[in-house]
Amino acid sequence: MKKLGMFYCLLIAFLICDKINRPLTIQEVVAKTISSVVLIESGGDISAGFVATKYGHIVCVAHGISRKISKVYFRDGDTVYKAVLKAKSRGLDVAILQIPNLPPHIKPLELDTSPMYREGIVLTTIGHPDAFLWSTSSGILSREVIGTRRLLQITVPINPGNSGGPVLNDKGQVVGIVRSTIPALQLIGFAIPSDVIAFMLRGAKL
Repeated sequence: MKKLGMFYCLLIAFLICDKINRPLTIQEVVAKTISSVVLIESGGDISAGFVATKYGHIVCVAHGISRKISKVYFRDGDTVYKAVLKAKSRGLDVAILQIPNLPPHIKPLELDTSPMYREGIVLTTIGHPDAFLWSTSSGILSREVIGTRRLLQITVPINPGNSGGPVLNDKGQVVGIVRSTIPALQLIGFAIPSDVIAFMLRGAKL
C-alpha cells in the first residue's frame, strides 16, 4: 500500500509539474495578456504599449510618442487615462509612460530577459493595425539581428498601429516590442528585445 501511495504521489507531482511547464496555446497567451495591452494616442497618431509595473508604467516605442502627455485606453473600459512621459530614448526607440491609479485588475506583463533568444519559437503580438483595435497575430522568431540597432527579426504581420505592442512567448512573457517592418517584403518584421526594455526601465529610476 505504501508503494502504491508513493506511486500516486509521484504521478500527481508529475502531472502538476507538466501542467506548469506546458507551453501555452496562442489563445491562452492572448487571454492571459490582452487586458494589459493599451492603446496610445499621441499627437493624432495611435500605437500600442503594455503595462510593465504595478505603478502604472507603460512601455511603448519612442517614435509613437510626440507629446509629454498622451491618452491611454484599456480594452475593457471607456476611461481615458492621461499618461505622463517619464523616459524616452530615440536611439533605442523605447519610451516609458506612467498613468495614475492603475486599475486593480490590470496586471503587469512579465519580461523574459533570458540572454538567449530561441530561434523558431512561436510568438504572439497584440496591437492596433490600421485601427483594428486589440488585434492579435502570430509567427516565429527568425533570428537576432546585430547592426546599428540590436533587433529581433520576426515573421509577424506589422502595420501602422502595431508599433509598441508586446511580442509574447509561449509563457505569455514579453520578449520584445514591435518596432518596424520592411514594406516591400512580406512577414519580415523587427522587434526591440526585452533586455533593452529592462535597461530603459532601470534607467528611468522607477
